[in-house]
Amino acid sequence: MIQPEEFHNLCQQLSASTLTETWLSDELAYLLDPHRDHGFKKQFCLAFLKSLIEARLQSTETKTLNTHLRRGKGGKGTLLSKLSLDDTGVVREFYIVDNRYIDIVMLNLQRGDRFAVIIENKYLTQNSDQQLSTYRQRIKEMMPQNTVIEYVYLTLHGDPPHQERDPGEEKYWTSISWFKHIL
Repeated sequence: MIQPEEFHNLCQQLSASTLTETWLSDELAYLLDPHRDHGFKKQFCLAFLKSLIEARLQSTETKTLNTHLRRGKGGKGTLLSKLSLDDTGVVREFYIVDNRYIDIVMLNLQRGDRFAVIIENKYLTQNSDQQLSTYRQRIKEMMPQNTVIEYVYLTLHGDPPHQERDPGEEKYWTSISWFKHIL
């Protein structure tokens, strides 16, 4: 089995020609969409959401809100088991404002199941100034009817957002890792 350090070095070597943020986002969006021809149906999407919940619960930075998903009986948020993923769709390069796009948005706008999972994929990069706060505020404006909105900051190793560029956003964005939560 390849070690994370070796994989990271390999990714850096390949990033100029093969492994790019765009390719990784395309592949993840494909796997998250339960209606695509990958054969997983809802399984990958459900596993991803479970991993997201676990990552948030283990985080000392992200606070749990009423607009989050949860597992089990206690706590804030909507039970994952209550959601139907039948009408879930995935959008790549979701336009926000001023020529800015969110990498991946997974959403279900069916009454009773209104949820959105906002995924910002950072492959060998970091968030830019006010990027995450702009995305979060715009999503709140665009989707006020959603009962669940999860914000995901995806990096190779689960690094948190760059705080100096977007102070305070780490409490809203759950950091997850390609290595630990997806691969």
